[in-house]
Amino acid sequence: MQGMRPYSAYLRVYEPLVAFQEPARAAWALYSDPEADLPDPRAVLERELGGIRRRLAATPPKPIPDRESDEALVVRIDGTTYICPLETRIRSILAYASLDSTLPAEVVAAALPPESRAAADAVAHGVRGSGLGEQVHVRQARWHVPMPWFILFRPTERRLVLVPGEEEEEAVYEEGDDRSRLEEVRFDDAGRTLSYLTRMSEARRRLAWALAVLRKTVEGTIIEEVETLGRWLEEFHPHAMVELDYGGLVHLVDDAFLVTDRSVADVAEGVAALSDGDGEKAARHYQAIATRWLVVERYESAN
Repeated sequence: MQGMRPYSAYLRVYEPLVAFQEPARAAWALYSDPEADLPDPRAVLERELGGIRRRLAATPPKPIPDRESDEALVVRIDGTTYICPLETRIRSILAYASLDSTLPAEVVAAALPPESRAAADAVAHGVRGSGLGEQVHVRQARWHVPMPWFILFRPTERRLVLVPGEEEEEAVYEEGDDRSRLEEVRFDDAGRTLSYLTRMSEARRRLAWALAVLRKTVEGTIIEEVETLGRWLEEFHPHAMVELDYGGLVHLVDDAFLVTDRSVADVAEGVAALSDGDGEKAARHYQAIATRWLVVERYESAN
């Protein structure tokens, strides 16, 4: 039985095989052999989650694995294979480095005894300043979807699965929008999911347009967040694919939330309103998003 996914959303980049240097390219080509079935994404993510759980349940707990994962999520579009390496070890190192700023000290102390902290500190110190992690293919956000992530997509790129095996087409395309070749690619068909998939060129174009509008019309940390996201996207191959996956957040909401979720549309329409000088309309779209996601964010502090 598939385990419950963490209450996190994920932003993933899938690069074509040509983007990888040898020997990684040869390894990923073998992993994604076109003559065989693609690796089941459900099984890949379940193995990663199982490994994390085993390490944290060990005595003492081990927050950082000894070696990097040799698994990836794989999609094939128009004959091109795209790879999103899990990079579990470097992602664990980056997450560990931010642990003290994201969790209360009492929680960290209870979860990781001194010997675990000492071992993890030694590993994290060894890669600090090395540049590793700047091109990590997966970004994770706990309890919410960061607002800038919505900028990268459009409603026509949504992939919604509510009831596995029953009327999936109606669930995915209930808005009746024009369909692209990207719609052939869906991941967790055996589970309730909501995700978006787009081409890197589109993601960069949309982000650049939004950033130009925001710089002229607003102030605050949102500009820095969008700039940071843009720098991250620039690290990857221009023909890559970008995916937003609501991940385990779907466990916190009902079907009605997922079907009626307009977060991507609200962000696009809000930025367009700012571009047209209509601040009141932009504020209404922002308020709609904030109200919609408040029900999810409240779970973070729930007992």
